[in-house]
Amino acid sequence: MDDRSRTRRALPAALLAVLLGFGAEPAQADLTVFAGSTTPAARTAGGAALGLSLEPVGLEFEYARTAADRAAAGPALQTGLFNLLAGASFGPGRRIRVYGSVGGGAYRARLAEHVRTNLAASAGGGASFRLTGPFRIRVDYRLLALRGAALHRRPRRAYAGLAVAF
Repeated sequence: MDDRSRTRRALPAALLAVLLGFGAEPAQADLTVFAGSTTPAARTAGGAALGLSLEPVGLEFEYARTAADRAAAGPALQTGLFNLLAGASFGPGRRIRVYGSVGGGAYRARLAEHVRTNLAASAGGGASFRLTGPFRIRVDYRLLALRGAALHRRPRRAYAGLAVAF
């Protein structure tokens, strides 16, 4: 094995170690309960997320449920998504964290007899604001992409929630 080959193999591992170590803080888990709105038809949404942060990156599982609005042809929507988050903390005492997210999972949409279950992808971002102790307020915006014959293939969701770190 020549030096070039070794360097090409070692470089990605070294970059990953630097990225994970740069500004890294101890691992922290959190539970978020949220409420908001999903488009189209501005329907009520709610759910919960369980996350693990190894800042600057984190992982999260999110379950959300949106109510149906038959008059506006807005289906009930359930999503279960795994998300990768990347962000940074700043401000006095690092009380504000801004992040972006990408993820995927599954969805089920239901409107009358029309029921679809398939894969979903998401992308978005948000911020969390430390209140006191382990409590945070979190705001988030997600763009969803629903595969298959969904009635609305590109819903959007905005929400706010209360997070508790542990």
